[in-house]
Amino acid sequence: MNLIISAHPDDEILGCGGVIAKEDSSVLILTNGADGRLDKATIDRHLENAKKANELIGTKELIIESFPNQKLDSLELTQIVQTIEKYIQKIKPKRVFTHSLKDLNLDHKIVAQATITATRSLPCSNIEEVLSYYVPSSSEWQFTESFSPNYFISIDIEEKLEAM
Repeated sequence: MNLIISAHPDDEILGCGGVIAKEDSSVLILTNGADGRLDKATIDRHLENAKKANELIGTKELIIESFPNQKLDSLELTQIVQTIEKYIQKIKPKRVFTHSLKDLNLDHKIVAQATITATRSLPCSNIEEVLSYYVPSSSEWQFTESFSPNYFISIDIEEKLEAM
């Protein structure tokens, strides 16, 4: 069982859609991805699209939290860590996927840091691996250090493209 942790709706499909289609995976999205810049009807449509995409690709369980979009830096990191820990205890994943610490998007970096903290070695943990994923148009915009993948999973790209 995998747990895919993302900051915004669509990050999980862009970064791990192929893995979700191939392996049992639950998805935790921490923000609605649009508050503060779009009206409620548009936000609701985006969330409905995320639900449809995850259903189409075979997500076992989709969880969407309501942390503020593009404002995760206004929260205590422990609040985000504790939320992630709660779902790790519930889902008991063997592998966890999250954003890269090298991502330019601040929400992505914060989610990566919170995930790394939440997945630290604990006696009751099932976690065997924590992996970072690439999100096009965010990961590659970092000018000083860019994401450099070193772990690859063979996927069916057609399923991922359909969900996108």
